Amino acid sequence: MRTFLASLLFLIFTLVLPAEIIEIKRMEEINSHIKPDTLILLDIDNTLIEPKQEMGSDQWFHYLIKKYQREGMDAHHALEKALSEWFAVQSITEVRLVEKGNDRWVQRLQSQHFPVMGLTTRLPELSIKTIEQLRSVSIDLSRSSPFKKEYAFNTTKPLLYRNGILFTSGTHKGRALFTFLQHMGHRPKRILFVNDKASHIQEVEESARIQDIPFVGLRYGYLDEKVKTFKPHIAEIQFAHFARLLSNEKAQELFKKNSPLNSKNPE
Repeated sequence: MRTFLASLLFLIFTLVLPAEIIEIKRMEEINSHIKPDTLILLDIDNTLIEPKQEMGSDQWFHYLIKKYQREGMDAHHALEKALSEWFAVQSITEVRLVEKGNDRWVQRLQSQHFPVMGLTTRLPELSIKTIEQLRSVSIDLSRSSPFKKEYAFNTTKPLLYRNGILFTSGTHKGRALFTFLQHMGHRPKRILFVNDKASHIQEVEESARIQDIPFVGLRYGYLDEKVKTFKPHIAEIQFAHFARLLSNEKAQELFKKNSPLNSKNPE
C-alpha cells in the first residue's frame, strides 16, 4: 500500500511541474520566454548552423541510415556507416547560419550575461571542428557559459564539455545534461532548451521534471520545409565528388546533364 501511495504521489507531483514545449519558427520568438536565472541551452545542427550544401546536413545523415537499411544492413551497421560518412564530411565542410542574425541574437544574450551553452549529440571527436564551424559564423558559446573548465566523463559513451558545449555522443540528452550538471555541483533554477527535434526536447524535459526544475522547450522549425524537401540526388552527386564539395546548384547541373531523360537516343 505504501509503495502504491508513493508511486501515486510521484506521478501527481511530476505531472504538475512547470514544463512547456512550444513551437517557434523564428529565433527572435525565444525572447519572450527568457527570464532571469534561466540556463539557456542551444542545439547546434539545424538550430545554429547547417552545411552550405545538402551533403553533410542532418537530413542527409538520417537519409543515409534509411538508405543503408533498405540495402540490407541492420540498424547498428547502418548507423555506424552513416556516422562515419557524416563525420568525414564535417571535417571539411563549410557551414552557414540557419537563420540570418542568429549570431547577433546569441551575442546579445551573452552581453546581457545570460548563461548560454550548447547541447549537441555530436561526438567529442568533432569538438574542435564544431568550435571552428561556430566561430566561422561569429558564434562562441564559451563567452557566457556558466562553466569555464573542460571536463570529460566516461558513461556508457564519452561525454565532453569544451568551450561552452556539451558533446553527448548521441546519448539521451537529458541524462547526459544532468550527469554533467550534478558532476559540476550546479542546479539551475530554470532551463530553456532550443532544438529542431521534439524528441531531444522531450528527453531534457523528462530529466528536468525528475529533478523538479522548471523547463521550457522551444521546438525551432525554421528549416522544416528544407528538411521536408531534402534532395537526395543532389547529395549523392556531391558525395560522389566529395573532395570538390559541389554546391547544390553545381550538383543539380551535373544531375541534369547525366539524367537519362536528357540523353539523346542513338541513331
